[in-house]
Amino acid sequence: MITAECPSCAAPITFPHAAALSTVCPSCRTVVVRGEADALVVQGKVSAMARDLSPIQVGARGVDEGRAFEVIGGLRRAHDTARWNEWLLSYADGSHGWLGEGNGLWRIFRTSMPLPRVDIGQLSAGEALELGGKGWRVTERARAVVLAAEGAVAQRAPLSTPRAFADLSAPDGLAVATLEEGEDGGPTTFWVGRWVSLPQLKLSGLRAFAGWSRPAELGVEGPELNGTRGLSCPHCAGRLELRSPGDAMRLSCPYCGSVLALRELADESTAKVIAAYDRRTWAPTLPLGLRGTLEGVQWQIIGAQRRFVAVDGVRYFWTEYVAFNPYVGQRWLVEDARGHWSLVERLTAVPGGPRRSGAQGRSQLQQPVRLGGQTFRHFQSGVAECSAVLGEFGWLIAVGDTAETHDYVAPPHMLSLEVEGEERTWSRGRYLPLDELQVGFPCAETRALRPPAGVGPHQPNPFDGPGALARVLAMTGVLYAGALGVSALVVIGADREVLVDAVMTSQGEQAEAFVSAPFDVPDRWGRDLSVEIETSLERELAQVHVAVINQSTGDVFYPVDTSYSNTAAGRVGGPPPGPTVVRVGVARPAPQVSTGTVRLRVVRDAPLLEPLLPLFFFPLLLPFALFALRGQIETARWAESDHG
Repeated sequence: MITAECPSCAAPITFPHAAALSTVCPSCRTVVVRGEADALVVQGKVSAMARDLSPIQVGARGVDEGRAFEVIGGLRRAHDTARWNEWLLSYADGSHGWLGEGNGLWRIFRTSMPLPRVDIGQLSAGEALELGGKGWRVTERARAVVLAAEGAVAQRAPLSTPRAFADLSAPDGLAVATLEEGEDGGPTTFWVGRWVSLPQLKLSGLRAFAGWSRPAELGVEGPELNGTRGLSCPHCAGRLELRSPGDAMRLSCPYCGSVLALRELADESTAKVIAAYDRRTWAPTLPLGLRGTLEGVQWQIIGAQRRFVAVDGVRYFWTEYVAFNPYVGQRWLVEDARGHWSLVERLTAVPGGPRRSGAQGRSQLQQPVRLGGQTFRHFQSGVAECSAVLGEFGWLIAVGDTAETHDYVAPPHMLSLEVEGEERTWSRGRYLPLDELQVGFPCAETRALRPPAGVGPHQPNPFDGPGALARVLAMTGVLYAGALGVSALVVIGADREVLVDAVMTSQGEQAEAFVSAPFDVPDRWGRDLSVEIETSLERELAQVHVAVINQSTGDVFYPVDTSYSNTAAGRVGGPPPGPTVVRVGVARPAPQVSTGTVRLRVVRDAPLLEPLLPLFFFPLLLPFALFALRGQIETARWAESDHG
């Protein structure tokens, strides 16, 4: 570390790392450059970093893959369509890197190498390059200026000088890189990094924002800062509140609907009218400023846009809400026209699958894509157009903006690809059940949400998956166990009293009869009679008839039929109580020489299991019903797709 006095105001200044070629005096905002032999050169003044734009600040500490670092300086850079922060990191091992922050996403860079001078101005978005033995694709190319700075700076050139850069992405989207033109025509700098989240870096010493909770993995330091900023609409003079100042580049006035461009200067924001309107603004379902908690993170609704796709002349609308948290970044709550909701995040990884768009790549874009070992099927494609905007956006949004869209589903998730020119953006959405949304945003507005209609594109199928099958099989097993239990109770509870067990010998006469000894049928539950007949007589030569006769009432019952078998059984259900006999008759067309036997067996309250057979049959229908219901849901889902 080098300490010195500011040549402008004599206040103490430091160069905390060998990479700190410049530093900003904290007292007078003068940029002081280390020249030859560490001579100090005044380069001018620079604006202060706004205090409410980022949780990162000079002095914050963290760990990058086991290597401790400290934030020693920062730059606020911008071009016509974007603004972002670059934080200079000093590692404990003496090396340095930087942390890029923009649009709620973070990239950390530690590996750098000089390259021969590269004409960055000749690169174009989407162009393929090979640098450092690895393939890359250009995602953005522009010239950036420095809006503000604090602490140490890793350059000697004047901060006011625009510098060309190009952002690169590896084919899988996991690795990122940046090309930046060298100072004074020197070699191009090539930095390689990766996407990270703040909890991954185990940061401490972050800024504390009033009213905002933070992940448990993050530590704050210093007084709480107001995370909002006020200004007036230059068209209608309505009082506006910026909930993500610095990140927002466009603002739609909630009073007059005018579209405003936002410009920041230190801790102040100014607005310029891009499109003036005097009309009633669109009112989305979730109001701006609403706060809630989803997936353990507190979010605030800061913007909303209404979009549609036109199919056969019919417009299908949906609403996208910007949900913001200063420590986590941005997510999107998406509400479709039928009341289905999703929680969406931008992907840094690129799914494997389609690579081209347009007419030539249309069939390729309809092929499945894979992410994280999961396959997503193409659902629908179209051209989305913005029809209304409200609130804050970190990009240049306007009514009439269009983008080519492609959706892929693997419930409960959806991957979405948006193509605007050479820019391709992937996002992943999770289906959000209405009750989860209502619990997360417990207010009158969400309580009044209508229930979703139909089947959402990535709504989970309640009848799909091993869990549903396991539940059905378990239920089938329970029903079978119940059927066995009921059958056992029927068998155990039956009296099974044998009333008649006799054998009659036929002598071959043309008409013979046998009457059993009388038995009493009790006047109570369990008086059903089971009658069984077994004969050795040939049915062609003799016919056996059985009648159960109540001697008191004269009621006669014919429980068995031996016309088709030598063995028959039947049941007399609920016969009248009292003395009863069984008459067995044998009839022949003519006397026969041959003889035979007829055995009669009568049992009171024998177990009756036949009515219980459905208990064993219906459980078998459950798996078939499961597959039928699953197919019904999937048919309804895919009927709404391009493949319906």
